[in-house]
Amino acid sequence: MPAWPRAIASSTPSTRRPSPRPAVASDPATIRLERGDRTATLWQVGAGADGKFEGQNVDLVRQGANVKVNWLDVNSGKTDALD
Repeated sequence: MPAWPRAIASSTPSTRRPSPRPAVASDPATIRLERGDRTATLWQVGAGADGKFEGQNVDLVRQGANVKVNWLDVNSGKTDALD
């Protein structure tokens, strides 16, 4: 079974010195995912209520409390569906 990607929280505490500028929400909204040694940035597409995000070789759809991720394995050409 494929490994589930790990979301990177943007509000994670850091030991780095804080930036003098306040954090600004992106428009459209973005999500960053990690899977193995890959990191992907996904952008919200369509209406915000639809819960659809797309990135290079990755898409994500929120369905109620569940999330479905399709991740293309560029080496094999196959898509892994991660529920």
